[in-house]
Amino acid sequence: MALQPLHTADDLTWREELRSSLRRPEDFVAAGFITIEDGQRLAALDLPFETAVTPYYASLIDRADPRRCPIALQALPAPIEVDPQLPEWAQEASQRIYGTPAPWRADAIGDVARLAAPR
Repeated sequence: MALQPLHTADDLTWREELRSSLRRPEDFVAAGFITIEDGQRLAALDLPFETAVTPYYASLIDRADPRRCPIALQALPAPIEVDPQLPEWAQEASQRIYGTPAPWRADAIGDVARLAAPR
């Protein structure tokens, strides 16, 4: 059974699509993409990035199994995307090995530092 889009291109202008975007964990819960518990967990994380899923893009998500839908995996925020807080022993090991308390960096390959222009 094919899913019907929530809106067609004729229904909304691009500005209305953006205004109607799903942005907060509560929006994803109300749309049925994540559970209430997952929504509460996401809200508590205070994610360092913004999310905006337009109604059209949301209509492409497989509502029967959003956890395995490739579009949902790209569009919906997940707790795994937040850098974990390492235990003290791991921070010490990372400090010894990498010279920093976490083995990852915001600009891992240094491309941001070498940008020709901002943004």
